[in-house]
Amino acid sequence: FMAPSSHQLEPPRKAGRFNHVGGSIALVLKRELNVAYATALVLSKKLMEACEKGYNVGFLSGDIEVDAVHASGRRANEKRNRPQGGKKVEDGDEAPDPTALTSTGKNKKRLKAKGKGKGKPAVRDPEYGSKYPDSRRLVIPVRARSGAYCRGARKTLVAVALSETPKVVESVLTRFVAIPESILNTDGSNAYSAIGGRFKGHEVVDHNKEFSGPRGQNNNQAESWNWAMKRAERGMHTHLEPKYLLSYACAAAFRADHCKRPNGETLRSLLGLCMRVGLSKFIGYTHGRHPEREELTPFPRYSEFHYPDKGVRSQSNANGPRPR
Repeated sequence: FMAPSSHQLEPPRKAGRFNHVGGSIALVLKRELNVAYATALVLSKKLMEACEKGYNVGFLSGDIEVDAVHASGRRANEKRNRPQGGKKVEDGDEAPDPTALTSTGKNKKRLKAKGKGKGKPAVRDPEYGSKYPDSRRLVIPVRARSGAYCRGARKTLVAVALSETPKVVESVLTRFVAIPESILNTDGSNAYSAIGGRFKGHEVVDHNKEFSGPRGQNNNQAESWNWAMKRAERGMHTHLEPKYLLSYACAAAFRADHCKRPNGETLRSLLGLCMRVGLSKFIGYTHGRHPEREELTPFPRYSEFHYPDKGVRSQSNANGPRPR
């Protein structure tokens, strides 16, 4: 008789470890499937890509909820749900420049006027006028209410943008919503005022005063998805590179819409998406071939990889060993 291998001596693993609202990281997937970390990482990225290409499509109608959430980048969770600083901009007012009265701000303004300023123009909060970090992105979920009691939303579509402006909001809603036959539910942001008039109805709730309006106006489904997205970033992913943020957000939308379905049905749906989306953009990912396109709304743009190329040291040996 042959002696049992070490793998056969291991106790059976418990089922249901992937039943998380926030999903599972590649390191857990590596341990569960007993594969290399690179294999688990690329597999997880291809599954998220299937959600992006195959699930985040189509039109929604009925009661629609929209709300943006800050995401991506180092220290992105420190100032969420709070103003970035400065005085709130009312309708028709110009966004204030917080550095206008400082010597540094005057010097930058003078160099920019002479054409000697460096770097691209900063992205500013349209409501408070403060500057966003370069890696800051806004995820905008568009959720359709199911209409049934205690059933939540029936489908979620998402987009990633640099700021929450009327132009961006119009691009997102025109892409995902059948506007004339739908009712829009939002908070009191000025970005939705113009596009709201094109809907069958526009219900607004002012979160500075109340959680829901006197007639029941709310956007709780969008707010709950935003909380799940923030929880996944803080507790699991910890750092989302901006150009991959849409894939992570689409995976979060797929999980939220299938959370009450049996595991087998959810798995069949996901594998069906994988078979229909065509060639993956993550082929050769572990060999240094990374996607260079960041899917932003309204216009995509080129995005470089944030880390050194494969095989290139980030610093010389004279300064000590490389950080792991």
